[in-house]
Amino acid sequence: MTRRAGLFWGLVMVVVGTLFLLGNLGYIEFTLGTLLSEFWPIVLIYIGARMVSATYGSAAGATVTEGIGDEPAVFLEGETRLIGRYFLGDLVLAVDRPIEGGVLHVGLGNIELDLRRSGAAEGHQVLACLTRVGNVRITMPEQGEWRVEALCLVGDVTVGRDSRDGIAKTVSAESPGYGAADTRLLVRVRAGIGAIVVR
Repeated sequence: MTRRAGLFWGLVMVVVGTLFLLGNLGYIEFTLGTLLSEFWPIVLIYIGARMVSATYGSAAGATVTEGIGDEPAVFLEGETRLIGRYFLGDLVLAVDRPIEGGVLHVGLGNIELDLRRSGAAEGHQVLACLTRVGNVRITMPEQGEWRVEALCLVGDVTVGRDSRDGIAKTVSAESPGYGAADTRLLVRVRAGIGAIVVR
């Protein structure tokens, strides 16, 4: 099972389980008949979303991008700003050049970002990575100065060796020379429900 399929079916199970629980407790009227007669279109929506996302391919400068959204997550030739917004899907990128910040946003899905061979372009650069439901995994640059500020509303946050779980947990870390550096990268990571891992 792919990660996207696992995310989809996991969310379906959470929603259906919640509906059955609320029905059993008497808060709503919900039965198996209701599920089959009223919620079956969700399967068609999922299949359609998969078909649409299959038409998106990798674009110039990106290692892998797949999702359904407004714009592909890529660097175009000669550009150094990273932009990507998807409603549904995983965003997986390996960046091999200095970046001028940017925004990566996924509604339902994961963000995997490998910055080991990257760093900041000149000046103070800010990169925001956001997901509503899903996980974020970032590998920070091997060279240069950086800072990470990570917040997960519900789930686990791990930055380096510092790890916290629960509700509204924040973890931050920075490289030793970040405060005094002229060229530096600030990575702000936010997840609604999921996990954040930054190494």
